[in-house]
Amino acid sequence: MKLSYGTGGDRSRQFHFLGNKTSFGAHAWGEMAKPQSVALQYQHRELEGAVHAFNKTDAVLKGKVYLSTRRCVQRQFWLAPDSVVNQIILYCLAEAAAVTPGISILWIFVLSSHLRQGILDEEGNYPLFSQRFHMMVAKLVNHHRGRFGSLFDDRQTSMVELAAPEDIFDKMIYSLTNAVAAGLVERADEWPGVSSLSAQLNDEELVIPRPVVNGFFPDDTTMPAVARIRFRRPPGFEHLSHRAWTDMIRAEIRRRERAAMEDLRARGRRVLGLDRIAAQLPDERPASHDPRCGINPRVAARDRWVRAEMLQRNQDWQDRYAEARRQWRAGNRDVVFPEGTWKYCVEHHARRRPQD
Repeated sequence: MKLSYGTGGDRSRQFHFLGNKTSFGAHAWGEMAKPQSVALQYQHRELEGAVHAFNKTDAVLKGKVYLSTRRCVQRQFWLAPDSVVNQIILYCLAEAAAVTPGISILWIFVLSSHLRQGILDEEGNYPLFSQRFHMMVAKLVNHHRGRFGSLFDDRQTSMVELAAPEDIFDKMIYSLTNAVAAGLVERADEWPGVSSLSAQLNDEELVIPRPVVNGFFPDDTTMPAVARIRFRRPPGFEHLSHRAWTDMIRAEIRRRERAAMEDLRARGRRVLGLDRIAAQLPDERPASHDPRCGINPRVAARDRWVRAEMLQRNQDWQDRYAEARRQWRAGNRDVVFPEGTWKYCVEHHARRRPQD
């Protein structure tokens, strides 16, 4: 299957999805191939941005756990919580995960200006999942807000590989307490936006009806009437009982809540609170400065030696990738790219080594 799209002028691009409609779910990729309503006429720039986000030269390998972060354009509050936006995000998350082989969602937390989730990618398909998830969220939220153009920042989606169970747990709690650390609410469970915390503590499967967004979906839509998702326990914690696992989550969240409130008091600040959060407009943005040109982390590991090993592994892969790309651009179509190569293998059907 091939989708063609352009950004104007001669900058046309093509993106080839792996597999076919049967293996990925006929409703998913078939739905994307044709506009269904006026609302879909402006999808091209969002699709371009979503695919461009994975043109970076990072290996896409099987069996990895990632912390994924995507920010709204100009850090505006387009994802500000309300019942419709919350439903859109959860529906799109569940639907995209269901049709992408090997993807399990470990957690999700969405602030007004960005969304963040933990992903276990067992088949090396996270670009397909993220492209679909971000694109559908952008189209539906744009239609709900009555706006056009890009919803998400054009910077690359941040994908941080998490090394060990303790690193996964740390980033999960960091995500779930994001609103507390930002001084928005006192307790993590008070946040009115999308958070997987309650579903994780209750081991609950969420059943999300297809959003009714001002006639966005036609009567004959192939998108499912409901989408289902159960947040998977992160690798390394399968041996724990449900009670032990939830006690561990609650204890660490309470510790971080206390630390965040102590920090606020030390700085003479107060929690923003639910009323002021609800009063924020979607086109507003934080007053804080957004640093540019800083470090863009690719790995997270508490153990400095593990982190150094991961960084060296990534650099070795980058060197092999760069050499294969040099040969490809010189006209050698028989060059074999390293395992985990995504762009050249998906867009240009280049050869690559299988992953061990």
